[in-house]
Amino acid sequence: MTINIDNRMRLDGKTAVITGGGSGIGAACAAVFASAGAHVVVAGRRLEAVERIAQEIGGTAVACDVTDYAQVVSLFEQARAVSGSLDVLVNNAGIPGPVAPVAEVDLDAWRQCIDINVFGALHCMKVAAQIMRGRGAVPS
Repeated sequence: MTINIDNRMRLDGKTAVITGGGSGIGAACAAVFASAGAHVVVAGRRLEAVERIAQEIGGTAVACDVTDYAQVVSLFEQARAVSGSLDVLVNNAGIPGPVAPVAEVDLDAWRQCIDINVFGALHCMKVAAQIMRGRGAVPS
C-alpha cells in the first residue's frame, strides 16, 4: 500500500503503538503511521495476525490481550525497548457488544465487551500516559 504523507506530518524517529492492529482499521492505521516514518508496534491478541502486518510495514509485532494489565505493561515495555520512546497510542482494540433484546442479552458477552472496550482502553491509556508524562508529553 502506498500512502503519500505531507512532509509536515512526518513521524520519523517516533514510535507508535497500535492495539487491535492485526486487521481492519488497526492494520490500516499501522500502514499510515509506518508510511509517515514512525516505527509501529502492532499489538493484538492473535500473534500471527500482528506478525503479518508488522512484517508488511517493517514494524514490531507484540501479542497482547488489553484486558490483562500485566500484558499491557509488557507491551509498552517492549515498545520502549525498540526505540526508547513512545510517542503515539492508537487505542483501537475493541469488539462489538452482543445484539439481543435486553431480556435475552448474554451478560458474559457484555462483560467481555466492556473488559476489552473500556478497561482495555483504560489500561493502555494509563500505561502510555505514565511513559509520556515521564518525558513531559502529558500533563501531570
